[in-house]
Amino acid sequence: METRKIQKLGYSSLVVSLPKKWADQIGLKPGDSVFIKTDNGGLRVLPSMDTTLEREKRRRYVINTDIIFEEGIIERMLTGNYILGHDTVQFISQKGRVQPKHMDEIRRVVNRINGVGIVEQSLKLVTVQSFIDPTKFPVKGLMQRIYVILTSMLDAVIRGAVEGDYDMIQEVNHMENEVDRLYWLIVRQLLLSQRNREIAKAMGIDSTLHIVGNRTIAKSLEEMGDRMEEIANELMEARDKNISQYLDILKEIEAFKDKIKEILDHSMEAFFSLDVNIANTVINKSEEVKQQSKAIDKKIFEKVSEPLLASTLKLIITNLLQIAKHLGGIAEITINRNLEEPSKLCEWKE
Repeated sequence: METRKIQKLGYSSLVVSLPKKWADQIGLKPGDSVFIKTDNGGLRVLPSMDTTLEREKRRRYVINTDIIFEEGIIERMLTGNYILGHDTVQFISQKGRVQPKHMDEIRRVVNRINGVGIVEQSLKLVTVQSFIDPTKFPVKGLMQRIYVILTSMLDAVIRGAVEGDYDMIQEVNHMENEVDRLYWLIVRQLLLSQRNREIAKAMGIDSTLHIVGNRTIAKSLEEMGDRMEEIANELMEARDKNISQYLDILKEIEAFKDKIKEILDHSMEAFFSLDVNIANTVINKSEEVKQQSKAIDKKIFEKVSEPLLASTLKLIITNLLQIAKHLGGIAEITINRNLEEPSKLCEWKE
């Protein structure tokens, strides 16, 4: 903590200088605007959105590939820089060239995340640039897009199993890749909003209290995509085992899926409208489906003698239950967020 003396300017204004190290780190220059916010008896000085975005455009994050030997480090460092809101990442080799294996990792990340491309490449240098304007991607809008994809994945993976349509099942993997892209973009947006309130408001985040909850919800949505991908992969592995011979069990699983889908619809409806009653229904129903899952598990145990098929059918039920559990968690966050403001349901009295 630093101590600064207050000085008088003119007849009534009081001024205090900003620490140079902080101003340089933020990228402030004479003439730039800052925001002053009262906070529990103190003052907070915040850079403007334009200052934050302009600083990121100027700054480069340089990675020395000559000292990276382990597989996956390049991929994780590029993904991490993207999530942190770093716009320009450069990979440099001083010894000769950026290795082909490193280029493969760079291309995998570029193909996997939104709004990023290789803008410069030579033997010794690769520059990756993000072209995303964070103010154009409200977080709730991105969540809505994931929700729409998840409903399609849920229908496709179970319907594909019932109808023996493995092309439909395989399509789930492609949809899951899009869920991952949107998830990483949400995390990037949330971290940027944490650093700048003006950017946060442009993203539709009214309170910093919502950042952690939004991150949890985004992770739950991404995990649901993973659960459906796991079901799809398991079904693809068992495609030669004639799982359709147990059509009666698959039909029960399809009915179970319909209940999970209904919970998914209600969970997102509750979140977007902050409806406590719907959220409470979601929590109750996410508990109720456990009993139905036990009945299907019992039927699998009694009727399916082939170990691989029994395992596949049980895994479907397990993953659908995990989805219901995540939806219950989203509903709990919804109720908590509703309580942040007084309402007819919960009045605030002194």
